[in-house]
Amino acid sequence: MEKPMELKFQPKFSDAHCHPDIFKDPGKVLAEARQSSVGTIIGAGGNTNSNNAIAEMCDANSIFGVIGIDPSSNCKEDSIKAIEEKIKANSKIIGIGEIGLDLVKSSIEENLQKSIFSSQLELAEKLGIPVVIHSRGAIERVAEILQEYKSVRAMFHFFEGDEDTAVSLASRGHIISFPPVKSAKRMRVAKALSAKHIAVETDSPVVGQSPSDVIRVFESISEAKGINVEELADTVIDNLRELFYI
Repeated sequence: MEKPMELKFQPKFSDAHCHPDIFKDPGKVLAEARQSSVGTIIGAGGNTNSNNAIAEMCDANSIFGVIGIDPSSNCKEDSIKAIEEKIKANSKIIGIGEIGLDLVKSSIEENLQKSIFSSQLELAEKLGIPVVIHSRGAIERVAEILQEYKSVRAMFHFFEGDEDTAVSLASRGHIISFPPVKSAKRMRVAKALSAKHIAVETDSPVVGQSPSDVIRVFESISEAKGINVEELADTVIDNLRELFYI
C-alpha cells in the first residue's frame, strides 16, 4: 500500500483487528504505528499459540487483545476453559475472537465449527463481553447463530456482506469492520452505515503490512461518507470503547 499521507491534524486512529504476534519484530511495528497516530490497537488470537502470544503482548506492548478458537482450529477439551481463565486474569483481553464459521477455506467440518462457535458465544454471554466474528462465506449462517445469543454484541471482522446485511446487523447493535481492501461494494456499505456502527482494521500482516495501513482505510471511508477523517477517527474510537469497554 502507499505510504500514509502526512496529516495537518493528529487524530488518534485505531486498528480494530490485527495479528501482531505474526510480525518478525512486533515491538518495532507497533511503535511505528503509534508514531503514525494509530493509538489503539487490538490484536486477535485464534488458537492456543496465538492466544498465549496475544495475552503476553497485551502486557508487554500496551495493546488490547481478543482470544478464541477460530473456524480453522479444532477444539481441545480444555480450550474454552483456558480462554475463560485468560480473560479473567487479564483486563486487557477485552473480547473473544476471532470466532465464527469459514465455509471457504477451513478444513474443519461445518457442524464442529458451529459447535465450537456456539460454545464461545455461551462463554461471551456468561462473561458479558463482545465477540469478534470471522464469517468467510457464512455471514447469514453466523448471523442466525448469533441471534440466539441476543445479549452478545459483535464486531464483524473483514466484512464481506452487502448493504442490507450490514444495516441489519448494525440494527442489532453489532459493528462492521472494514479491511484494507477497497471495493465498490465496501464503499456502498460504508455509505449505508452510520459512522456509529463502523470499525476499521488492517488484518496485518495477513492482509495489510502493518497497523499504520489503517489510515488509508479511514481515508477511503471518510471520502465515501463525505465526512472528514478526524471526525470518523474520533467516532470509531468511541465505537470501540463502547463495544469493548476500553
